[in-house]
Amino acid sequence: MVVAAIAIAAMSVVAGCGSSSKTAATTPVTKPTATPQPSGPVAVSIKESSVVPNPRYTKSGDVKFNVTNDGSQTHSFVVAKTKLSPLALPTDGSGNVDQQGAGLKVIGEIPDIAAGKSASKTFKLASGTYVLFCNVKGHYKDAKAAEASGFIVF
Repeated sequence: MVVAAIAIAAMSVVAGCGSSSKTAATTPVTKPTATPQPSGPVAVSIKESSVVPNPRYTKSGDVKFNVTNDGSQTHSFVVAKTKLSPLALPTDGSGNVDQQGAGLKVIGEIPDIAAGKSASKTFKLASGTYVLFCNVKGHYKDAKAAEASGFIVF
């Protein structure tokens, strides 16, 4: 199951936020050499063209995300469990992620993180693959082809 999760996550990506870039870039998840033993919360950098977690995997249970908005606009941070590609999440008529859409289970979010500010929140995460994204109006639609990375929970 761990090998399957790694394979799925290696194909998964984390959608960026608010860029009009038309070129997709993906960063594969590095396979851990042993069972993941993260030493603390997941640090996340969010900006106009990316949402980047470090580390990109963690153990199931209570997972704390420390999110820093390194961009110049306000962003949100959404954690959703899914097997869908983050570049193909269900959207509403305006191009934002439909958070009640098929194949997507939103675990929680941190709304409205101002530019240059940070926020933290803990979510209970089960094993599986997740997508982390910004859902401020227009950002997902504009950033579908943004930088990307995967996130796994063991």
